[in-house]
Amino acid sequence: MKMRPALERALALREMLAPTAAQAPARESASDTLTVREREIASLIATGLSNHDIAEQLVITEGTVEVHVKHILGKLGFRSRAQVSGWVARQGAG
Repeated sequence: MKMRPALERALALREMLAPTAAQAPARESASDTLTVREREIASLIATGLSNHDIAEQLVITEGTVEVHVKHILGKLGFRSRAQVSGWVARQGAG
C-alpha cells in the first residue's frame, strides 16, 4: 500500500512523456515541419547539451538557440527538453 502513491506518480509521468497511439502519428509527421537547423538542435538537446553549449558548438547566440528550442517544442507539442530527447530517440536520430 505504501507503494501506491509512487506507482501512481510513475504512471502519470509515463503517460505525460510517452505519446498515446492517437498522438504518435501527429507528432511523427510534425518532424516534417522542423527545419534542418531545428532537427540539428533537437539532436543536440537529446545529447544533454545546454543552450549555452549548443550555441558554442553551432557558433550562434544563446538567444537564437532559445528561439529554436521554443519552435521545436511548439511544433512537436511538447513542454520539456526531456520529451524532445525521447522523440529524437524514437526517430532514430539520436
